[in-house]
Amino acid sequence: MGQENWTQAAERIYERFRIRFIPAGEGIAESELELRPEDGNFLNMPYGGILFNMADVTAGAALRSIDAMGLTISGDVRFMRGVPNVKMLRCRAELRKLGKSIAFVDAAVFDEQGQELAAMSFSFARKREPNGSL
Repeated sequence: MGQENWTQAAERIYERFRIRFIPAGEGIAESELELRPEDGNFLNMPYGGILFNMADVTAGAALRSIDAMGLTISGDVRFMRGVPNVKMLRCRAELRKLGKSIAFVDAAVFDEQGQELAAMSFSFARKREPNGSL
């Protein structure tokens, strides 16, 4: 994976989902999302699907940080708390295990006060590069 390809992917993710990536490290990805009023449910808390999507995208970015790619095959979510009037979400994802065909990534989503809103574990089917290598 070239840096240019990752930059283009990050721009598309921002345009589509408004998720902005923050430089982290190898096997780690961090992101943030400024919420809009329409991102809240009837209790004025962020929709669970927004948290899940953010974590899934950020977990995929953790794979990309080590020049790997994968397709999500499972995601286990544990919603910890709902907090009304959240303005900003932050997510951190960390690669736990990289196998030949499956990768495991853990992620957590926090509000702007640092309260953990959700914890997730993802499994990714490793995708082969166009040249056939993993």
